[in-house]
Amino acid sequence: MVQNQSDDSDDSTYHSSSTTTEDDDSSTNNPFKESDHVYKWCSHLGLRYQHHGIVIEVPNRNKMIIVDFYLDNYPQERQQSSGGGSCASLRSSCSVDVGNSCDIRRSIAGPGKIRYLEVIGQDEINEWKKVHYGYESNNNDDDTISTTTESSDPRYRVVSRVKLLLSDPSVLPDYDVLKSNCECVAVWCKTGKW
Repeated sequence: MVQNQSDDSDDSTYHSSSTTTEDDDSSTNNPFKESDHVYKWCSHLGLRYQHHGIVIEVPNRNKMIIVDFYLDNYPQERQQSSGGGSCASLRSSCSVDVGNSCDIRRSIAGPGKIRYLEVIGQDEINEWKKVHYGYESNNNDDDTISTTTESSDPRYRVVSRVKLLLSDPSVLPDYDVLKSNCECVAVWCKTGKW
């Protein structure tokens, strides 16, 4: 069994906002906890990639809330006229058919945004995987397990970084598919390193 090796013992003032319902039992609990770095496999324009975020709340086994960084490349006026737009939403960015409103150039770089992403239901939750920190080796060919040799900072510090980004997203650089993406932001929240 692989475990996240975050050490939260040095924080005497940390209080989790996550709660569980009384009918939860250990075999059916949501496998994620606040401050977990998570990812899911997606496809955009036929290319497979991972989308990353940080769990900030797990109210029960059938719901979790993730904060993520994404490319805001859908023109505001089109979003308003079409009722939301497909490029900015995770659901369409994680499907092969993105419509004709996106092109490759706008899929690589541009203004980025931080958002809350509500994941509801076991099927949706099961699409997300945890990145495990603090392992001796990250050599691994398994798509379902992601590890890193980097150590995670304590949970309270990870959550504080997420709250900083939510309160002042201007501290983030523009989105860039290679240098400033959702994984970069999630790793920074977990480790303080870009």
